[in-house]
Amino acid sequence: MKERERRLIYLSFFFMCLFAVTDSTRGVFIPFIKAGYQVTDTQLGLISSLSSLSFMVSMPIAAFVAERFGYRSLLRGAFIVQIASIVLLKFASSYLFILFFYIVLSTGGALMLYAINTIIPQLPIKNPAYYMNWTHCMYGIVASSSTVLLGWVLQTGIEWKFMYYVTVVFMVLGLVVNSRNEYPQIPKNESKGGNHALLKQPILYVYIIIFGFFVSAESGMIVWSIYYLHQAFQIDTGVASIAAAGFLISISIGRMIGSRFLERYNHFRMIQFTQFIAILMVFVGLLLGRKGILLLPLSGLFFSINYPTMLVSISYVIKNQTQRAVGYITGFTGSIVFVMHIFIGKISDQFGIRVAMFLIPFSLVICLIFLTLVQKGIIHEKID
Repeated sequence: MKERERRLIYLSFFFMCLFAVTDSTRGVFIPFIKAGYQVTDTQLGLISSLSSLSFMVSMPIAAFVAERFGYRSLLRGAFIVQIASIVLLKFASSYLFILFFYIVLSTGGALMLYAINTIIPQLPIKNPAYYMNWTHCMYGIVASSSTVLLGWVLQTGIEWKFMYYVTVVFMVLGLVVNSRNEYPQIPKNESKGGNHALLKQPILYVYIIIFGFFVSAESGMIVWSIYYLHQAFQIDTGVASIAAAGFLISISIGRMIGSRFLERYNHFRMIQFTQFIAILMVFVGLLLGRKGILLLPLSGLFFSINYPTMLVSISYVIKNQTQRAVGYITGFTGSIVFVMHIFIGKISDQFGIRVAMFLIPFSLVICLIFLTLVQKGIIHEKID
């Protein structure tokens, strides 16, 4: 591997760590937002839903910016948007301001995540799935440690907003590091059918369903698990944050181990196997109630390799305009996540969080069904 490729892989690790800090810790703040702004579970769900919707809108924009102006401009914009959102948080005095803050923060996160998810697959290296899993492993490591740390720090009485102010220092560092690296160029138009040919491909929308329901399940575990443990079993927020962090730690461990198996076994078969085990663990864990709490964080071992490996699989299945396909898929994924988080909040208000959490294994079942249709070749890219 050349020095440039190695440097860009490490840089992707660093950017993923920055993304993880702002993206994964929202669940820790939910009890404090609810208490401070007197909001319902439905309104809490709206924060997650509209944040996901901002992802949906921002990902295709990220693809356009990267094609037209390059990765350096895209990442610069991502950091500036996130810094601006945290500056606005200083003046947030109502629920609507908090909602707007998370929407803008997620917009910057989407721009950053698009760059992270598309740089490594373009590098001339062997087995990009291996490095993609390690990149996303950084997310689990930082997210889990941040969740535990914040859970205990907030118990000391420090205002939750202060935690976001600290991240500005690292974002400024990201701006500095970003300006010193050479990124790969994205092919501007790989399809003879024109810019809209990709939108006519059924496989594109199947992948949106696959990613939409998988991300709904994974983000549901991250965002709602602390609230579930606190509300359903009256577990202290600090203790609940450790249990929730266990899910992220399990994801990191799973990616370390699973990345080795991806060098030997079919990627689609690995995803199918791990998703099936994850469905069983989450369903049984929720069914057992307090006795099944341990199964929920351990299920992260089998969530682990799915997202980064499915990202790499896009290039196997969609040959034309692959990078733009990544933008559409990861972007419009947000529309499904938007609806699912609204449902979780609504069902939690009506029937309780214990019932609402069953939407997580349901989402994984839908994902697995459509993934199998792709793996069997029943739905595939149509070549003119």
